[in-house]
Amino acid sequence: MAYRLFHELFPAIAEQETRTLTVLPDARTSMPAGEYGFLEMFCDEPGCDCRRVFFSVVSASYHKKKAVVAWGWEDPTFYAAWMNNTDPQVVADLKGPALNVGSPATALAPALLELTRTVLLQDTDYVERVKRHYQMFRQRIESRRRGHSASGRRKTPRGDRHTSRLGHNVGEKHGQARVHTESKTRQNPARQDDHPPRSMTMPQKRRGSHTGEKPPEISISRYEITTEPMQDCHYQRLPRHVKEAMERLYDVAQRRPREAIPELCELIKQYPRVPQLYNYLSVAYARAGQRKEAEATVEESYQRNPDYLFARLNYAEVCLARRDYAQMADIFAHTFDLHALYPQRKRFHLSEVANFMGIVGLYFLAIGNRELAEHYDSLLQQIAPDFPLTRRLHKKLFPGLLRRFWQNITGRS
Repeated sequence: MAYRLFHELFPAIAEQETRTLTVLPDARTSMPAGEYGFLEMFCDEPGCDCRRVFFSVVSASYHKKKAVVAWGWEDPTFYAAWMNNTDPQVVADLKGPALNVGSPATALAPALLELTRTVLLQDTDYVERVKRHYQMFRQRIESRRRGHSASGRRKTPRGDRHTSRLGHNVGEKHGQARVHTESKTRQNPARQDDHPPRSMTMPQKRRGSHTGEKPPEISISRYEITTEPMQDCHYQRLPRHVKEAMERLYDVAQRRPREAIPELCELIKQYPRVPQLYNYLSVAYARAGQRKEAEATVEESYQRNPDYLFARLNYAEVCLARRDYAQMADIFAHTFDLHALYPQRKRFHLSEVANFMGIVGLYFLAIGNRELAEHYDSLLQQIAPDFPLTRRLHKKLFPGLLRRFWQNITGRS
């Protein structure tokens, strides 16, 4: 039977969920200090249900395979029946964990086997993840076999779909800024930056060069950063029943988006100068899978409220996905500093500062100015290390082991 990397069929998921272990210099182990990736491989033989995983262990320092560890999560009786062999040694090798006979192995292989046994497989959440990956892999293999049998040739599978990240900068709820501190994987639709949307017609503006931007003088000492609620004047002037409707629609837009869309559209007709309504509507459209409408709403919000920070940030997010970096520079008036953009303001909410720095950091990284991107990342690590855009920028700047590994062998970023 042949084994294939899980990454081959599910690259996006593999890059997010492959496990790495870091051995510190002072660790009491024979392992050299460094980062080790456990790349999962599964059997691709049609009809097989061996319920085993092969961990191809690679070193981040050398991108070389150090060992292959085989492991099965079922009881020994399962493997005895599956193999039709009750020899205790054969069954023990099948269940593992064990070094795979015939696979490349270095002098580190025994230590890596012990690391797998005592650390990796003690993590019950990770064990469940491996089982889930196995089921996904097997379903893909079997679906391809059925397609081949039905048509007489192998069908080309559809690539893994990525949904839109649109709306992820919506950092305020109603009249107050809201702090993002969640650490779970975001469930809102997300588009990878390397899958830009189709361009949409916008009024043409005179644009300056974005590649020669003057480095901003970044300083957060010129304004106060607060986590206290900051009331918005447009929201404050709304009738009470409209505020109550917005309170309700904030949640409905995320949980039952199609239900929220008509009501939000009607409210926008009545209150076109309330930018939060556009944010809720763009999120609802994105969650409903209506990407084109979501982006149009973001653009309309920016056109109607060009000085509203979150309108700028959301539209900049769209332009970043399109790789329209010149438009991003226009959005921020070629001034990538909050104090310079809003000189009359002396106080910003943490969510405003963090989302602004995150988007601008991604912009500078995209146009090749890594030094400035790292500077924004450094500031974000100090003031908002748990914000989604902080993590996103940091991950772009310092990709994990698996991403670096695949970048190295494929030549793609």
